[in-house]
Amino acid sequence: MPTNNVVTSTEAYTKALLHCYKYPTQPVLGMLIGKRIGGGNGCYVADAVPLFHALPMTAPHPMLEVAYSHVQSLSKTRGLNLLGVYLANERISDHAVSALNAALLDAVAHRLPGGSKLLVWFVDNETLTSPPTGCSITSYFHKSLPAGGDVPRPDAVPADQQLAFGQWNSDTVSPEVTQSVEAAVMSVGEALEAFAPYRLVDLEDHLENPQVNYLEQPLEDLVKRAGTK
Repeated sequence: MPTNNVVTSTEAYTKALLHCYKYPTQPVLGMLIGKRIGGGNGCYVADAVPLFHALPMTAPHPMLEVAYSHVQSLSKTRGLNLLGVYLANERISDHAVSALNAALLDAVAHRLPGGSKLLVWFVDNETLTSPPTGCSITSYFHKSLPAGGDVPRPDAVPADQQLAFGQWNSDTVSPEVTQSVEAAVMSVGEALEAFAPYRLVDLEDHLENPQVNYLEQPLEDLVKRAGTK
């Protein structure tokens, strides 16, 4: 386990980045669901739910309430918890959490069970190359970084605090680090080759076309559907 006690599936990591690849010139936001570890703030991120790419990311906001309600319902149905938020800024070189985004993170954090910290995945837009060459996400807990400064870039984070990849072990009721960063990067690269970003939908897409299901989008299905285009 990394010292920050956060392990993620490659699926959650890949889907969060596919959302950003689909809308490279717009601010992107989604939510993270998974399992909490014991009574602490350690967690296993099982999935990422794409939400916004054009609507103002502010709190309070009616659509944020809708998103929260939908994701909470999905989490309970799957026996998971709402863990956090992933976000990417509009400008490629912007590495700071804006005041508006900070307020949004505060609003989501306020809804978590007492004592639980909000997990934040900050996407480094400058690393969203095709093919990808390294980790593109800095993972941290809300309010654990100095306010107003830039979020450290993924390659600047100490090795024992970087995002770890693995799976949930039902026997030990804990996550296991079973995959490398290289495997996660390869997962993203393969999805890009299959044009999966163009099949991924978010809440805004669902509002335009209620027939599309933005809550249940297994990565395997996205890659297969894209591959048969």
